[in-house]
Amino acid sequence: MLIFIIIFVSSITQSSDKPSSSFEIDSIPISNNISVLIRLVCFENDSLIIASNTYGSDAILVNRNSCGANDVVSYDFIFAKKLKKDSSGIIRKLAIEGHTVSIYSAKGKAPAIVRTDI
Repeated sequence: MLIFIIIFVSSITQSSDKPSSSFEIDSIPISNNISVLIRLVCFENDSLIIASNTYGSDAILVNRNSCGANDVVSYDFIFAKKLKKDSSGIIRKLAIEGHTVSIYSAKGKAPAIVRTDI
């Protein structure tokens, strides 16, 4: 019975989803004047745009097999805008390295990003 349990636990551990590769992205401090930090990242030859704030992040794929080594290619900031009291958030359209995206920033939430040039 003990051998069966060991084999069973071992097979579960081996079949779990393990990342085949990873890339750690350095943090950048975000002040109250910044609404969203935008990064264009190359990961496993794919280009991704990541939108982050102090509440979290969202990412989208913008190009497959379009870049080289894992790296943060560029970054930029979207500055905060004082919203009306009855506003739920703000949506902005941006061009980033030839890709058009829209980013929705809800009050007190992580940003949401969608590609709008497809």
